[in-house]
Amino acid sequence: REAPPRYASIGAALRAEIEEGRAPVGSCLPGEHELCGRFGASRFTVRRALAGLREIGMVEARPGLGTFVVADRPQAAF
Repeated sequence: REAPPRYASIGAALRAEIEEGRAPVGSCLPGEHELCGRFGASRFTVRRALAGLREIGMVEARPGLGTFVVADRPQAAF
């Protein structure tokens, strides 16, 4: 069985942190540079992981400020 894409495993790790309350709603996630170092991944890969979390409504990017946790579980699509 193939391993999941790198961005998917990074996204899953960040999602688990949010769901477990280690990155509570209202908090700002570490910056891209810090996440790249932590996961040993490129900025492109980290951005793709964050995009996945935005798509399910768990985080919101605020230009110039960072990526903020807005929900501790995926939000239903409208």
